Amino acid sequence: MYFYLLDTFLQNKKYEREITRIETRITDLGIGGQVARLNILKDINELVHDAVKRGVSTIVAIGDDYTIGKIIDVVARYEVVLGIIPMGDRCTIARILGIPQGEAACEGLSRRITEHIDLGVANGFYFIGGIETSNTDVVLESENGYRIVPLPTAQRVAITNIALWDEASQKSQKPHPQDGIVEITVLGKRKKQKFSLAKRQNSMIIEPKEYEDVSIIPISHMKLESAPGSSVTVIIDGKRVIKPPIEISVAPGKLKVIVGKERSL
Repeated sequence: MYFYLLDTFLQNKKYEREITRIETRITDLGIGGQVARLNILKDINELVHDAVKRGVSTIVAIGDDYTIGKIIDVVARYEVVLGIIPMGDRCTIARILGIPQGEAACEGLSRRITEHIDLGVANGFYFIGGIETSNTDVVLESENGYRIVPLPTAQRVAITNIALWDEASQKSQKPHPQDGIVEITVLGKRKKQKFSLAKRQNSMIIEPKEYEDVSIIPISHMKLESAPGSSVTVIIDGKRVIKPPIEISVAPGKLKVIVGKERSL
């Protein structure tokens, strides 16, 4: 049985036709199910819990990277499969998993090719993409006692589970969600830009080519703390905000997810 979670932003009229086509297609493919529209009045925990009690085995997120970020901590706590129908401009995770946009994703749902991927864990909360600090005044300590302190020139600090960039030169170091580790990514001084007409669509995206120095450190367990005298917050998958100290680890193969033919796993 399938249960579909439709994100709030899809209530915009420009998505109406595509949503209708998706509903028709999943019915034709025999994978129809209840559709719940997310909003501030609906508790995702209750929606998923009730669906699982009814015998649902597949939870499908219809939306973008932030939609997945909203539901991943809940979905990961049940023995269910995650499906994704990406819509909108911020669908990097779906692209990495080889899932096409909109109605075209329905074929993949029906084929049901699955992979087990790792999830990161931050103070007990699961994350799929990564977490980022509000500033670089942090200290990271590994389980072996190594301490990582970003230099004053550092611009961004992130801990990533899935590589949210396409930089070819970084391919050998790109985070991979099936390797049992996460990567600490420290981005140094930003390169000077002559001009830019493009507004960044997704704050979860990391673009190493925009920075002069990039350090990527693989690790399986660490503790993140604020530097003395500093105030830091941490954003999980672009949505949930928590404060240090934070224990960060990896849950290998925790999530079973439906993938597409063009996946880069």
